Amino acid sequence: MKIVSVIGSNRGEKSTSQSLVNYLAQQLSSGEMSVPSYYARRMYHRPREQDVFFQELAACELLILSAPVYVDLLSAPLIQLLEMARDKIGRNGLEGTKMLAIIHSGYPEPQQRRPCLEMCRCFAREMGIEWCGGLSFGGTSPINGRTLESAGGLTKGIRSSLDRVAEKIWEGSLSGVEDLTLEDRSTIPMPPWLVKLLMNALTRKNAKKSGIEDLATRPYGIKVK
Repeated sequence: MKIVSVIGSNRGEKSTSQSLVNYLAQQLSSGEMSVPSYYARRMYHRPREQDVFFQELAACELLILSAPVYVDLLSAPLIQLLEMARDKIGRNGLEGTKMLAIIHSGYPEPQQRRPCLEMCRCFAREMGIEWCGGLSFGGTSPINGRTLESAGGLTKGIRSSLDRVAEKIWEGSLSGVEDLTLEDRSTIPMPPWLVKLLMNALTRKNAKKSGIEDLATRPYGIKVK
């Protein structure tokens, strides 16, 4: 199976997005499957690389898109790349291709990653791609571009999810689904509501240290009634 991955993080090769793809690629390497990566930010600044990517994309059987959440959305270079692929290849121009999305964020709440997954599914729909679902991973900030193995027990759940997907890819059983998300995992071993309380408390503490007493104060002293 010919596989192509797109890394949507602006950190490129040193990103957690790449770490997730690298782990998946390692599980497939024993089956002699390679997973070359293309970087949205790099192609944003180097237009010549875009043509190579579009050729590879048109010939691949499985597209893996791995990206973090940037203010509830995919990064601008990645959005532009997907739009260019649509215009270059044409709508429904990737029929016969499958797509898997891996979306991650520092926060544990799955709803924060949902808009990015919806954007990926929308792209698949416009291009005639078979949507095979998304993996939604929270609390990934501590990975910080390291290998998942070096993060130890922190990434145990994420690795098990990727192991299951790798097995499906190797067996050829990864197929289209109606669900937006295949699995949702968080590295934070506590319920989201407790994480929210702790992070809010930490934010208030850091703000106080910086001399900010009222977090509800609007910028520039402008208040909207």
